[in-house]
Amino acid sequence: MPDLATRYLGLDLESPVVASASPGTATLGSLLQLEAAGAGAVVLPSLFEEQIAREVAVDARAWWSDLEQASASLGASVDLDAYNAGTVEYLQLIRRARSRLDIPVIASVSCSTPDGWLQYAQLTAEAGAHALELNLYALGADPQRPAAAIERAYSRVVTTVAAAAGIPISVKIANEFTSLGHTVQALGDAGAAAVVLFNRRQSLDVDLQALSGRPVVRLSSAAEIGPVLRALWALSARVPVDLAASTGIWSGDDAARAIACGARVVYVASAVLRDGAAAVSKIAAGLAATMTSLGLDGVDALRGRAALPAGEDPAAADRLGYIAAMLRTASSTSTVERPIPSG
Repeated sequence: MPDLATRYLGLDLESPVVASASPGTATLGSLLQLEAAGAGAVVLPSLFEEQIAREVAVDARAWWSDLEQASASLGASVDLDAYNAGTVEYLQLIRRARSRLDIPVIASVSCSTPDGWLQYAQLTAEAGAHALELNLYALGADPQRPAAAIERAYSRVVTTVAAAAGIPISVKIANEFTSLGHTVQALGDAGAAAVVLFNRRQSLDVDLQALSGRPVVRLSSAAEIGPVLRALWALSARVPVDLAASTGIWSGDDAARAIACGARVVYVASAVLRDGAAAVSKIAAGLAATMTSLGLDGVDALRGRAALPAGEDPAAADRLGYIAAMLRTASSTSTVERPIPSG
């Protein structure tokens, strides 16, 4: 049996399969089931900054007013307490999980500014969380706000929270950066110990009767792993932070591909929401089977084997890969010569 043990955020994990933030990690019962199924760590559902601002920030009324206005414009109500029970109960969940679980417990907060939740970062550590994940979420649709300003804001958030929390910080980001490598490097320089690739964005549907847009969240599919693998392949040998693969992990082979491209761990949420804790067991067993078939005795022997070597130019390699893929596609889709029409 191959050794699945790894290190992530400076923590020893018995498996690289991590149950990531979702309603599937929201109760002590579900966390215990995930641990029994072989999860290497668990990430609690995100506590939204709007909840924290409502409770602790000076301008809580302004925060809540803005949220209510946005809710009305989308034609949907926003009941944050229906997602989780708020800061006090969230901290209690951390304490209970830490007292009952033997695997690392990672708290999560979804934020957009460096203010309003520093107190929460400190309380998270005091409650016993092994690490804190920042789920950074900015659409970047303001024509007056350049990309560099968003990236600087992200780094300021990390710097501020890392100094206040006193526990390892991971950052979950979306796949929307012109220079992803520079962004990941900057987050590491700001104090992040890990970066999670990628945050799963909500989609938008349109109600044709009401002619209004409605945000929707759908489970991932294995087909969505491609951009994650590409980012891991290009970055893992070049950045000084742990990288986690998130989105599209449904099987042991998916996990093996991500680790071969340099991931320290793989995040599983959609599979857990669909199949429960059994999804973790299935992926871990599949990963072990794949490693056995490759003659590898441990995760460290697999990690980075398919990644772009540090000495190669990522842009050039990616360009050559693109051209080769287009040529293969053209070759595989070529058709038999059509007869020339007469007349």
